[in-house]
Amino acid sequence: MSDGDFNNEITKMDISRNINHGDFLRTWFVGLPLEIIDNVCQYLSPETIRCTLLQVPKLRNSIIQLYYTKELRLVLYPTEEPDFYSQNARQNALLDIVSYAEIEAFLVANPDINPQLIKVITSGDFTGMKSLLGAFYSRLVKAPRLEMFVEKYPLGPEDVREMFSFPNLSKFHTSGVTLDTCVDALSSLLGKVQNLKELTLLEHEIYDWTPVELPDGLTHLELSWPWSFTDPTARRVDDESDLGEDTDGSGSDGSEGVERSERSEGVDNLDPIPPFEEHVPIKIQGVLEMLTPSRVKTLRITKTNLHTLNVSQLPPTLETIDLSCNYFRNFESEGNSPCWPHLAKTILLGYNKNFDDSSLKQLSAIAWPAGLETLALNNNHFTSLEHLSHLPPSLKHLDLSRSHIQSFKVEHTHGHSSFFKFPVGLETLDLEVWPDFAEHPATYDVVPLERRMSFPPNLKHLILTSHSATRLAYFVFPPSLETLSLASTEIHDLTTYELALGSDKIVSWTQLCNLRVLDLSHNQIKSLENWCPPKSLRQLDLRGNRIKCLTASNTPLFSELFLDCTNDIETLDFGINDISSIDDNLVLPRNLVTLGLGSTKLKDFVFTDAFAGHNTLSTLDLTYTSLETISVASVGKMHASHLKVFDLSSYDYDRFQMTKQEFYGVFEAMGLVVVDKEQDFHSKHVFR
Repeated sequence: MSDGDFNNEITKMDISRNINHGDFLRTWFVGLPLEIIDNVCQYLSPETIRCTLLQVPKLRNSIIQLYYTKELRLVLYPTEEPDFYSQNARQNALLDIVSYAEIEAFLVANPDINPQLIKVITSGDFTGMKSLLGAFYSRLVKAPRLEMFVEKYPLGPEDVREMFSFPNLSKFHTSGVTLDTCVDALSSLLGKVQNLKELTLLEHEIYDWTPVELPDGLTHLELSWPWSFTDPTARRVDDESDLGEDTDGSGSDGSEGVERSERSEGVDNLDPIPPFEEHVPIKIQGVLEMLTPSRVKTLRITKTNLHTLNVSQLPPTLETIDLSCNYFRNFESEGNSPCWPHLAKTILLGYNKNFDDSSLKQLSAIAWPAGLETLALNNNHFTSLEHLSHLPPSLKHLDLSRSHIQSFKVEHTHGHSSFFKFPVGLETLDLEVWPDFAEHPATYDVVPLERRMSFPPNLKHLILTSHSATRLAYFVFPPSLETLSLASTEIHDLTTYELALGSDKIVSWTQLCNLRVLDLSHNQIKSLENWCPPKSLRQLDLRGNRIKCLTASNTPLFSELFLDCTNDIETLDFGINDISSIDDNLVLPRNLVTLGLGSTKLKDFVFTDAFAGHNTLSTLDLTYTSLETISVASVGKMHASHLKVFDLSSYDYDRFQMTKQEFYGVFEAMGLVVVDKEQDFHSKHVFR
């Protein structure tokens, strides 16, 4: 690159208009510490870094060291699989070389870029990838680690042999790729690729794994099958089979599925159970037998019709075991002290169609790993917690959501029942259930402490969504809670949780001194009178209740007398309520940032002093309302509103009774500058 071209490119960066860009960067910038160069580059576009700075001789080594020593992605055709990329869009723009022509040009122009890891990625077409592997074999084979990702393309034996000819292949990942013709090739190749650490084959359609031998160094194995089996030669299997030759045994029953992203170790934000799909069960052989011997640490076997698991045959090195989305019902173990692999920290058994109370009873005879941290039994068909009494104290995350639990009480051998005791070390507990939850406790005017269900003392996240017949007064929440979901629990009155003896508060919302997020959406709450939120609360969701008026009367949430209690609240959402009025004397929490009033029945919105002069309120959501007018209560008073967004998207446009001049005049009266006065009323209005 000539000095003139370089100066032109640097001028485009616009780092400073008071210096000679080219002289400064060419003379001084190249000599700065690498950390400072990196900081400056954060303000430059990835294109400028790759196409300009990388081509400057004195900067080249620094740019390579900063961005191209660890990883490079050669993307023939972008895939739909998010795991292939970073969540950092800037990093993707720097590391992703997209299309064969761009890849070829980059590799030819930059022979000195040889990162530790090269990923080769394609979707829907293997032709370009095959050409790339052949043309640049000597370059690709030099990388310490090579990973290959192929999506939605039927590979043949020769394709597999070509990819496995790279001795540095460390990860092989296919998704939606038919491999049924490649069994012999995999059988002869897998055992020889000693650098292969991760093998992921999703929806591969290989049903007989008996001849396959895994490489000694493999640490991650993930296999899944298509839900809808269309092989016309597939035969029904009605016999009970041992591990590795297991079948559904139920004729044409369907399978239950989740997307790959749902296999996380956390328990939040589960999607609804997907529908079963009718299919012909196909005999799957040798899936888990090939694990012995092996040193696999992560095992994911999903979307099979396997229904019996011999836990003793699992590799002792396993740390993560994901057997969700199957038909597992029977659990066996050998020896005098049956147990799961003792190193396992995560066991996922959710979405098993046949998993019921008998399954839990069998599992109760098999010792859980002493260091188990995450256990998921979600979306199964057990009804009782009785056989979960021996969970290890190390357990931190427990997912029992969307099961068929009928009671939190368990029977004891000495004839009485009591509430189930969860492991003391739990931090996250998901107890979301089906709407037919059958707990019907006796009715008490005041529920005494001894009749309430308590939770582990260190619990941070609790989900009790959809417990439609359980009274709030039958719980005692620990002060350690940080998030609590009570959505769809038919709560009518929040104060029923409280318990007092005289002036002493035995149970109170204010005792939840660490609670930051409270979800009370889709209940039957009509009023917030006499309810004082915890001081630590930041987000309160009251959408979908039966509130008709926001009032300060006997309501600590909107009272000036309780501002110290509501000081931390940043988000309030009252959307999908029948709110038609807001009291003039209402006081907002002093640090409120976002107020949601969407899908309410407000017709007139008045900016009282509490709204117009609020120091932190920046977003008002009035989407899907039928507003007719807005106004300022104190006309002529100087306001210093900090409002940034007034959202009227999709409100009833025909009802509005103001001109645009009158409409925007309201905001100007509060000292706001409207960014765009030409847009329609039913828009998101932005101010500065």
